[in-house]
Amino acid sequence: CFRFSKLVPTKYFDFILKETNLLEQIYKTATGAANQANIGINSLRGWIVPLPPLAEQQAIVTKIHKLYSCCDQLEEQINQSKSNSELLMQTVLKEAFAS
Repeated sequence: CFRFSKLVPTKYFDFILKETNLLEQIYKTATGAANQANIGINSLRGWIVPLPPLAEQQAIVTKIHKLYSCCDQLEEQINQSKSNSELLMQTVLKEAFAS
C-alpha cells in the first residue's frame, strides 16, 4: 500500500510504479522464489522515485497519454493493413486458381 501526497498527480505515480528501471531497484533486494518476489518495507522505504516539479509531472503524464494514443492508432493501422493484405491474397489466389 502506497500513500502519496495529494500534491502529486495520481497518474504520474501510476506510470512511475510500472517503470522497469525503477522496479529493478526494488527487485534487487527482493527475496522469494521465481515470479513470487517478497519485497520488504525497507526496500520500499529506500526506493528513490524521481519527483520533478508539479508542472513537469503533469507534462510527463500528458506526453505519455499522447504516445499511448499514437501507439493505439499505429496498432489500428497495422491491423487494417493485415486485413487488407489478407483480402488481397485471397483475391490473388482466387484469380490464380480460376484461370
